[in-house]
Amino acid sequence: MKITPLYDRILVEIINSEQKSAGGIILTKDQNQKSLTGKVRAVGEGHVDKKTNVVTPLKVQVGDIVLFSKYATTEITSCHCQSELNLVVMREEDVLAIVVEE
Repeated sequence: MKITPLYDRILVEIINSEQKSAGGIILTKDQNQKSLTGKVRAVGEGHVDKKTNVVTPLKVQVGDIVLFSKYATTEITSCHCQSELNLVVMREEDVLAIVVEE
C-alpha cells in the first residue's frame, strides 16, 4: 500500500525507543503514552496560500527524524502492511523540531 499525503501534511513512522534505567532495567512504556519521535516517510507538495494560490514547499523532507506534538496526529492502522508500522499523518506545522545528529 502506498500513502501520499496531501498539501502540507506529512506521513511519519513512529520510532519506538526502549528506555533503560541507570541499572540497565528496561522500562515499559504506558500504553497511552506515545513516542514523540518519528521518521518522515512521505510529504505532500506544500502549503497553498488561500489568497494567491502559491504553493510553498515543505521544509521537512523524506528521511528526516522529527519531534512532534502527540495531540496533533492522525494514527493510521492498516492490515494491508506486511510489517507492523506505527504511522501517523500530521501537518508540517505540528513538527516541533528536526533532529540533526552531529
